[in-house]
Amino acid sequence: MNSINILTVNRTHKILSTEVSSLELTYHALKELNNHTLNELHFRSERTGKEVVFFLEHIESHEHECETFFWRFKPSASSCVEHPDLEGWTLVVFND
Repeated sequence: MNSINILTVNRTHKILSTEVSSLELTYHALKELNNHTLNELHFRSERTGKEVVFFLEHIESHEHECETFFWRFKPSASSCVEHPDLEGWTLVVFND
């Protein structure tokens, strides 16, 4: 299960953003993210205990320099059913 230490919320554009170092990823998950093989992130609310899943929608990178700028995730359909307020939101994880 992943957690986020620092999160910026833009309610107008429905964007959650953070830096990859703020995600408490395991070494294995971080390696998968950098190798572009991590397809989803799971988060559990410390307050409610409910889980939310975000799936990888897009990777913005510079292929000639092999550098990733950010990963864009969307909430899964099942997470939107359980948490209708997530509909239309995006999670952007910047590579720092």
